[in-house]
Amino acid sequence: MKLPSPRFLIDALATAFRRFPMVMLAAILGTACMMWIVEYDSSDLNVVIRLLLTAAIGVPLLLAGRLMRGDGTGMMWNTRLPEIVAILILVGLFFTFRVGEYNSLSLQSALLFALVNLSAHLLVAVGPFLNRSSDADFWEYNKTLFSNFVIGAVYSAILYAGLSIAILAVDNLFELRIDGKIYAHLFFFLAGVFNTAYFLFHFPAELRLAKDQRPEYHIALRNLVKYILIPIVTIYFVILYAYSLKILVQWELPRGWVGSLVLGFSVAGIFTWLLNYFLPESDDSALVAAYRKWFFPVLLPMTLLLFVAIGRRIGDYGVTEPRMLVATTGVWLLVMCLYFIIAKRPSIKAIPASLILFALACAIGPLSAGKVSARSQAHRLQHELEQAGMWQDGKMVPARDSLDEEIAGEISSILTYMNEWEHLDMLKGWTDKFSGTEKLSWSELEQVKEELGLKKFKARKHLAFSFEQPAGVSVVDYQHLWVIDAVASGRGANSITDNVLTLETPDGGELELDMTPLLQHLKEKFGENNSAKPAEEGAYEFQEGDWEFRFYVRTLYPDINDGDEINQLAGVLLGKRSGSAPQ
Repeated sequence: MKLPSPRFLIDALATAFRRFPMVMLAAILGTACMMWIVEYDSSDLNVVIRLLLTAAIGVPLLLAGRLMRGDGTGMMWNTRLPEIVAILILVGLFFTFRVGEYNSLSLQSALLFALVNLSAHLLVAVGPFLNRSSDADFWEYNKTLFSNFVIGAVYSAILYAGLSIAILAVDNLFELRIDGKIYAHLFFFLAGVFNTAYFLFHFPAELRLAKDQRPEYHIALRNLVKYILIPIVTIYFVILYAYSLKILVQWELPRGWVGSLVLGFSVAGIFTWLLNYFLPESDDSALVAAYRKWFFPVLLPMTLLLFVAIGRRIGDYGVTEPRMLVATTGVWLLVMCLYFIIAKRPSIKAIPASLILFALACAIGPLSAGKVSARSQAHRLQHELEQAGMWQDGKMVPARDSLDEEIAGEISSILTYMNEWEHLDMLKGWTDKFSGTEKLSWSELEQVKEELGLKKFKARKHLAFSFEQPAGVSVVDYQHLWVIDAVASGRGANSITDNVLTLETPDGGELELDMTPLLQHLKEKFGENNSAKPAEEGAYEFQEGDWEFRFYVRTLYPDINDGDEINQLAGVLLGKRSGSAPQ
C-alpha cells in the first residue's frame, strides 16, 4: 500500500476545504479541543468538552446537511435549509450538554451524544437517497464510503507509527527531552484532520454509482462476506437456537446476558446481510442466496427471545436507560423483521432510515430512555417507601424504626441510580431534600440517606452451618467416599438442584439424594447458631434406596431469600449398599 505524498496531502486538504468547508472547520475545532484537553487536563474544561462533543457531531451532521442541500447533482433540495437546520441543532446541543465535577460528562449527556452521533452518521448514509428509488446506487455509495474510511484509517495509523518513531529517534539521539504529549497531539491531528480530509477528498461527487443496477464486488469483499462473516453469524445462530431449545426443555427464563448475545447476533447479522445483499446476483453459491432470503425469518424468533430476557430484567428492577435501549432496539428489530418478511418490494434504505427515528425517539421526547427510566424508577421508589412506612400524604418521610436490610438496600440503590442519571428532579415534590437539583455529590447523597434512616437497618439473620474439617474420616464399614462441593447453579454430577444432590456412582450411574431432611436436622439441632462446631456434630446418617450413607458436613448454606432451599453444600460423604460387606 503506497502512502500519500506530501503534495497529495496538501491537495486533499485544499479540495476537502473547497467542497466541505463547514465539515472541515468542525473537524479542526474538535481536534483543537482534544489537544487543549491533553495540554490542560487539570483545568476547568467545561466549555472545551462541550465544544468537542458538538464538533464531533458536527462533522457527520454538517456533511449530511451539505449532501442534502443539493447543487445540481440530483441531490435532495436546492436550498441551504438542511445546513441551517444542522447548525441550529449543534447550537442547541452545545447548551444541552452538561459537564460535572472533575470534567466528567454526565451520563445523560453521554447517552444523548451517542444517540445523536449515531443518527448523524446514519443520515450521511441514507440522507441523499431519501427521495431516490435505487437500492443499487445506495448500496454502492455506502460501499465506497466504507472503503474510503477504512483506507484512510490505515493510512493514518501508518503515518502515526512512522512519525512517532521518528520523533522518538530524534528525542533520544539529540537528547531534546520532547514532551510526551506530542504523541497525543500527533494522534488527534491525524485522526481528526488528516483522516477527515482524506475521506472528504475521496467523497463521491456523483451518487449514481451502480452500473446496470448491479453493484460490483471486489474479490476481497466477496471472500470476506462469503467465507468469514456469514459463517460467524451462523455460529451465533446455532448457539442462540441451541440455547432456546434448552429454555424450552428446562422451561426456565433466559439469563440476563442473553440479550447482549442476541444484540451481537443482530448487529453482525444485519451488517453481513447488507454486504451480502447483491452478492447472490453474481455468485451462484447456495449459501449467500439462502442467507439473503432467510436471515430475517431466522432473526424473528431471536427477537422474541430478546424481549423475554429484557422483560424479565425490567419486571424485576424496572426500566433503566440501558434496558430501555435494549428494549427499543428489540422493537426496531421486530419492525425490520416484519417489514422484510411481509413487504413485497422492501428497500434496504429502510434499515438506516428507521434506525435514525428509533435512536432519536430514544434520545429526546417523552418516550426517551431518560424520561421513561425516571418515571419507572420513581414508581419503584414510591412502592419501596410505602413498604418501609416512609410514604405519607404523597411525601417521603424518614423511617421511624430500623428498616429491613433488603428494603433499606433497595431504596438506597434506587436513590443512587436516580442521582447518577440526574433524575432527582423527579422527587422534588416528595421532599425538600431534592428540591432544585438534578444531582447531588456523593457525600451529599450519603447524608440524605442517613437523614432518611437508610443507614440504620436490621441485618437479616442468614442461616449458615459450618463444621470443623475432620482430622481423618474412618471408612470402616463403607465402600465408597465422595468429596462433595456442590452449588445450586451447578450442573452434572455432584450438583444440587432443589435440594436434590446428584451423585455419580462408581459404576457410572447416578443417584439423586434429597438433602431436605439434612437441612431440617441441622435447623432443629443448632437453630441459628452459625459458629463452627466439631466435625462429629456435623455427621448425619441416612438411607436412600438400597444405599446407606454417612455425611460429614463441612458447610451448608441455605438460600438467603428462601431458608428451606440449599444454596451450597460441602463435605465428605461415605456410602455402601445395604447388606453388602465392605471392600
